[in-house]
Amino acid sequence: MVDGVLSYGSEVWGMQLAAASAAGKTSSTAASKAERLHLAHLRRLLRVRQGTPTAVVLAEAGERPLWQRWVLRAVKLWNLAVTAEQSSLLWQAMTASVALAVAPGHRIPARQPWVQQLAAALAAMGVQLDLHQPLPVCQAAVQSACSAWQLKHLQDAATREGASKLQHYTQGVCGCQPGHTRGLPDGCARAQQAGTAGTAAHWLSLGA
Repeated sequence: MVDGVLSYGSEVWGMQLAAASAAGKTSSTAASKAERLHLAHLRRLLRVRQGTPTAVVLAEAGERPLWQRWVLRAVKLWNLAVTAEQSSLLWQAMTASVALAVAPGHRIPARQPWVQQLAAALAAMGVQLDLHQPLPVCQAAVQSACSAWQLKHLQDAATREGASKLQHYTQGVCGCQPGHTRGLPDGCARAQQAGTAGTAAHWLSLGA
């Protein structure tokens, strides 16, 4: 359902949402309906309360944030476009979008061309897209950046005041110590290891 329904065509329409999420400009309540539906389904699957932190839900389920799936799909489309025949409609659409993106002037995110939104989403994860010299993007590097982003936000959430339960989860259960480099979602995919029936029992036992 995630790729077939919630992410259908997201490589085109989802970049504004992805850029905002990557930059931390959205909350769990302000995210898109698709992202909220995805998280609600995961919480039901894991049998945890709807108030369980998003970072824990994603780590426990071994899932990426939905917007990261959209970015990875968009990178594939970008790579297809920059390597396409110059006579193709895809290449022409890409070059037109690039021309708009590099043109002078400030645009609000909703009015930015597609490649500018994609570049913003990638930049928020530390991956630079040079629009002045369009070249294919290393998909493995983007996947690593996605995992690093997710791990950092899980660790950052655990360091906030009053986040004792989350600290127990990251350090005692998940093993994500500060400075730890183990990637996500594979590093904490306990749902895939133990099955969904007993998943997140440790979080429930903490009274989450």
